[in-house]
Amino acid sequence: MLAFVIFLMFVNLFLFYNFYTLLSPWILLLIEETNINESSEFISQYAFSTGTIISLFISLLVIITLLFCSKHNMILRRKWQKVFFALSLICVLPVGVYMLAKTIQLPFLRTQLAIEEWYEKRGAYANNNTIANIIYSSHYLNVSGADNKKAIQSSVEATRQPVQCIEQDSLNVVFIIGESFSKHHASIYGYNLNTTPSLCAEQKKQNLFVFQDAVSPYNMTTFSVKNIFSTNSLSKREPWYSKPMFPVIFKKAGYHVTFWDNQKPNENVNSYDYAVGSYLYATQIIPIAYNKTNSQTCEYDLQFIQLFQKNNRQHGKHNLDIIHLMGQHSDAAQRFPNEQKYKVFKVSDINNDLNQAQKQSVADYDNATLYNDHVIQALINMYRNSSTVLVYLSDHGEEVYDYRNHLGRTHERKKTPQSLKYQYQIPFVVWCSDKYIEKHPNIVNSLRHAMNKPFLSSDISHMLLSLGAIKSPYYLPDKDILNEHYQCGKRMIQDRIDYDKIMNNE
Repeated sequence: MLAFVIFLMFVNLFLFYNFYTLLSPWILLLIEETNINESSEFISQYAFSTGTIISLFISLLVIITLLFCSKHNMILRRKWQKVFFALSLICVLPVGVYMLAKTIQLPFLRTQLAIEEWYEKRGAYANNNTIANIIYSSHYLNVSGADNKKAIQSSVEATRQPVQCIEQDSLNVVFIIGESFSKHHASIYGYNLNTTPSLCAEQKKQNLFVFQDAVSPYNMTTFSVKNIFSTNSLSKREPWYSKPMFPVIFKKAGYHVTFWDNQKPNENVNSYDYAVGSYLYATQIIPIAYNKTNSQTCEYDLQFIQLFQKNNRQHGKHNLDIIHLMGQHSDAAQRFPNEQKYKVFKVSDINNDLNQAQKQSVADYDNATLYNDHVIQALINMYRNSSTVLVYLSDHGEEVYDYRNHLGRTHERKKTPQSLKYQYQIPFVVWCSDKYIEKHPNIVNSLRHAMNKPFLSSDISHMLLSLGAIKSPYYLPDKDILNEHYQCGKRMIQDRIDYDKIMNNE
């Protein structure tokens, strides 16, 4: 048992010092997919690395210490051995029972959503407890593997289906996925601080259409993004893995598809990286979904957009550009450069009944929201002189001490109207260039009439297919908010909660 624990310690040390990560589903997946040649190359590359030497040194130090203590305990008097054993039980037993209670339910969870909710509630615990992390990683890999295979197969099958783009003129469809953006901290939705001046300016010029009643079905990036990319319909009880990704359909229709993701998995992999990355970047998916993806990420989104602009020159007649931002992801203070020009909002601007630290967190979030506004404006400026329609929405919302003493998101089973308001309501806007407005007056008219309709973000793919003028058997007109036959259906939260029922009974 001791040897096993020390081995696990060495593995985690090795991963941490070489790759800045711990055991995770992603690591187990890489091990599962590695062949003999790759293994030998890996061993030769890292066998004598600094990280490996440090890991071995610490492990040997622990072994030597344990051997010394074991030998020393042999000459302890019997009565002291009993005292030592009793103290060990008193200290260790309660911790062990607590750990067992936290982990014992995990192997009995049967869906990815249930496992994700467990991890979201106990993420720090799972990361800091090696045994729990192994159980979580292996069980998640087992449960999610089947779903991923179905999702990949659905996209492969879509390449065999008929598809056609009926747009004759040049067209850019730009889709931006934000992160942790609370619409209730956006001035374009009535917030008292001017956090979205650029979007407000575009709205005044009548180039921006602001949707008022958009909701995310999940407050977790993993499932929100999977359902955003899939052409399924949650209101029709279709799971995300049952339908293909919309980029596959665009690419089959002749679009040049670019996907730039500032949360793309790198050497510092975590739960999100595995859950989403193993789907979006599966080896079978990349060639059928994208013409180009980014090879590096940036600390700040504005740097990322500048990199995107520099490397995204080769476009075709029809282009789909998908951009996934860091947005206002926690910690919000890390989402914008530490420069005075980006620290517009101060503690003194926050009028809530909060302490100084809480007010600083709100100010940081508002500054991150203002920075995100600069990022969107930079993208708009890139496409201003072309025929472009740009769609932006966030994966989910965020609480920022809005009505209670809480920052972030929660995962309790019973939802209140307030938690739904701040964690699940999302910003959703569409920007059209002057050239696009001139060429597509009917679509612009549809946008104006759709802004107050209820919407679930998982249906966004059908609106995108419509904007891309794509005919496909996967397009659902009753899930396209711009279509005259649109029906929102039930907006289910976390697969089990009727959003509108709770909000209407408020």
